[in-house]
Amino acid sequence: MADNKIEENNQLLRNQSKGVMQGTNVMGNLFSLADMLQSSSQSFEDMEKIHERQKKLRVEFTKNQNHMKKILNLFECENVVNIGDATFRKENDINNFGLIILTEFRFIFQFLEKNSEKEKFKEDFFKIPFLLITKITKGEQKSTYIPFTISVRDGRKLKFYISDKNDDIFRELNEKALPKKFNVFEFPEILNNYCLNAYKNFNGWDVYDLKKEFMRQGLILDDPNCPFRISEINKDFKYIETYPQYLIEPKKVTDDTIKKAAEHRTKKRVPTLSYYYDNSKNSDNNKLISGIWRSSQSKSGLLGSKNKEDINLINEIQNLGDKFFIYDARPFINAASNKVKGGGFEDVENYECAKLIFCDIENIHKAREALNKTEEICTNEKIMTNKKFWSQFESTGWLDFIMINLKISTEISKLVSEGNNVLIHCSDGWDRTPQLVTISQILLDPYYRTFMGFAVLIEKDFLSFGHQFAKRSGISEKKDEGENERSPIFLQFLDCIYQLMMQFPSEFEFNSEYLLFIAKNYNVNLFGTFLYNNEKERKEKNGRLKTASIWTYLLNKKEKYLNPLYNSQNCNKILTPNYAYYSYKLWTAYFMRNSEYAE
Repeated sequence: MADNKIEENNQLLRNQSKGVMQGTNVMGNLFSLADMLQSSSQSFEDMEKIHERQKKLRVEFTKNQNHMKKILNLFECENVVNIGDATFRKENDINNFGLIILTEFRFIFQFLEKNSEKEKFKEDFFKIPFLLITKITKGEQKSTYIPFTISVRDGRKLKFYISDKNDDIFRELNEKALPKKFNVFEFPEILNNYCLNAYKNFNGWDVYDLKKEFMRQGLILDDPNCPFRISEINKDFKYIETYPQYLIEPKKVTDDTIKKAAEHRTKKRVPTLSYYYDNSKNSDNNKLISGIWRSSQSKSGLLGSKNKEDINLINEIQNLGDKFFIYDARPFINAASNKVKGGGFEDVENYECAKLIFCDIENIHKAREALNKTEEICTNEKIMTNKKFWSQFESTGWLDFIMINLKISTEISKLVSEGNNVLIHCSDGWDRTPQLVTISQILLDPYYRTFMGFAVLIEKDFLSFGHQFAKRSGISEKKDEGENERSPIFLQFLDCIYQLMMQFPSEFEFNSEYLLFIAKNYNVNLFGTFLYNNEKERKEKNGRLKTASIWTYLLNKKEKYLNPLYNSQNCNKILTPNYAYYSYKLWTAYFMRNSEYAE
């Protein structure tokens, strides 16, 4: 239907401009007319004539959807649904003429003239998913032109002018970007249908299988001598809504004990094994059983209540290895204040030989503030070119999050490699906890530095353990809801991996473009991987059937993202990164992706 609408408009325009554009190169036309436009005084009176010329260009530009997709670099299944002439104006009042293009998924402004502002912006600056548009402000009409400003979640404010003859595109933009009820799943379902047809031999939803992954780690769960077992207390998510269906627990601990221990943990998120470290090759510790465990905070409260089953479970975990450490990701004062709400932290006197360490990682609100400040300075040309840029960047607090995550993860990986068990938690165990859990595993295990391993890690420790992707990304039918729940937890994890890739350029199978694709697309309504808050929700809403996994799309394009420096034969060591502040490399490809200063 959209194609018919565009074709109808285009046919009228072709009739008006018959013979003007035939037999010429499209981009050549764009640029030759641009030279004429540059000589215009660009006053409002002249703009009507300019838009008449733009219409002629639009005929050639839009007569072939596939050609337009190539120029605009759209997804294979993404189609243009409306198109209209427009002018972009920066603060310096220089007019830049082009087209506003609407697809099922996003707003696009395409420049038509050369030597324009386009040269100062990266391609993504004018490609804005509707989900990220927070406000559209219509200005006072001047002559026959309507000014309006688009506000974007990252702080961008873009001012455009359109002819009142094209006000239909303004109405459709409002309908798509700011409806009363945002259709989160419209484009993901389109993308899913494409992936099902294009990639029939591989489905990204199948990358992670609990039993196979722990077997790869060295745990043969069917072996009667295995010290672990699979607990089915949460089958069909009937006991812990935000946990996976199956949990790895010490064999000696019964399901009844696990259930009662869960009552002593926030949201019932009981301690469970996330990663088993194979000590068989370690001559000093080959008889020790060590690993990374995860949970939520204990419900000790102000009275310091304890739970016999929780103590028994922790003691069984301690008995597996040499020593036992509890890493509470929060600052001590935050953990202590949670006691007032019935939460808190473990009293190590109740557990045998346990050591408790507070990590001082701030909460989701501080993380959001840090990102907002970072994006503000990384989209401000005056700040970016100022000698005080680094001091202003440091003041955002973003650097603190990245370096402390690397520091604590390095400590944890070292302890685990020496035969110790480490339990990691924050408050609920689904934000700071998966950051530390995953980064530690990447340091320990080369498999997680491969294409498939990285996907498995994210599926295992972010998705199956209930990191709230939808809430943290602000993906909701009501776009103004849940702003206080948004937080760049996953982006911080990706930045940490970027830092590791910069320090160890030959240790990762994939390149930084792979990370960048994930970073740019995890918080918009594209892939079902990131559209839900936990596995239970994903299952209830048929996410695996209705939406595409990002791994279906990416792992079928591996050649594009291969790291030429990677050598699998040499990549078998534990990584020990430098987490000193001077070693941080600004991820300009991400943070300055909308500016001329990006990589």
